[in-house]
Amino acid sequence: MRLHRVKAIYLKELKELARDRISRVVVLVVPLIITLLFGYGMSLDVENVPFVVCDEDKSALSREFVSKLKENREFFNFKGYVSSQREVEELLLRGKAKFGVVIPDSFGERLKEGKSANLQVLIDGTFPFQAEVSGTYVDAVANSFILDLIPHLREMPFSIDTRYWFNEELKQKHITSSGILAVVFTVSPAIFTAIIFSRERERGTIYNIYTSPVGRLEYLLGKQLLTLSVYTVNVLFLSLVVVFLFKVPFRGNYPFFFFATELFILTSSSIGMLVSTFLRTQIGAIVVTMIITIIPAFLYSGYLIPVSSMGREAYIEAHLFPTLYYMNIVKGSFLKGVGPLSLLKDTVAILFFYILFLSLSYIRFKKRER
Repeated sequence: MRLHRVKAIYLKELKELARDRISRVVVLVVPLIITLLFGYGMSLDVENVPFVVCDEDKSALSREFVSKLKENREFFNFKGYVSSQREVEELLLRGKAKFGVVIPDSFGERLKEGKSANLQVLIDGTFPFQAEVSGTYVDAVANSFILDLIPHLREMPFSIDTRYWFNEELKQKHITSSGILAVVFTVSPAIFTAIIFSRERERGTIYNIYTSPVGRLEYLLGKQLLTLSVYTVNVLFLSLVVVFLFKVPFRGNYPFFFFATELFILTSSSIGMLVSTFLRTQIGAIVVTMIITIIPAFLYSGYLIPVSSMGREAYIEAHLFPTLYYMNIVKGSFLKGVGPLSLLKDTVAILFFYILFLSLSYIRFKKRER
């Protein structure tokens, strides 16, 4: 073996790596991105679950019970008192709380008289595992509370009425089969658009565009129109599959859901378009687009992990990807039955991302070779 040949090959490969931008990104940037994204997002632990309490009794016993609920700060995050059950329902609907405890006004008095009292626990069932843990936690706190109160007691003097909202039977299938729409409409349109853009450049047919009078925005929107028309069929078909094949109820406003999905497809395709303005080859555009879309779609959208339970860094990261807002629309439309007004903020957020990505694509795309 000649060491100088080994050295020559090594230097040649090193120069190739220095010349190839895609290789540099794949070798240096992608591992870092994956490490950061998975490091913050890949956690299935039940932590930091937000909850609220509606204390209609306001007695010493009710406050003592609430203080026991607040003790476990590692897994449950007390967001404060609310004034009515209606407010609890509103916070569950908006995702600001994952469960709420309603203490009736005669709670303390009935316990002192040795009578039973009913606590009501309202739990967001869109994350079945977290919902079951939350329900079990409240049961455990109630048992501990009453045993401390009456040590010789053999039977609970009050009962807990637990109701799971939005997913009454806690069927994980309802969550995964409807939520996968957000993953599909994030990844697939982006990759498709990246392919049709990069393919034109790879085959050299982009020179026909360079020499034509077609404007940059016309070119971009024409490409997006193709993606939108192709995926409109998928929107209708996959919605039917989720409802009729997976038996997931659709409780919202379908015209609004259709409009929001079309807007989201335009946003996803803009991601693929923007990526392809940086890369010359199809394979490079596909790989980078997959990395940019798949990981946020699974980990930072609320599909596997509730965003409200994430750490501060992961929580901020989640809000930097449009899939989170579309996932809210999917869950709101299929499971919660909320209308356009409740989902207006999410729709505006998606529109903002669309304008942002389209503008960046317009700036990046030039009718000449760089």
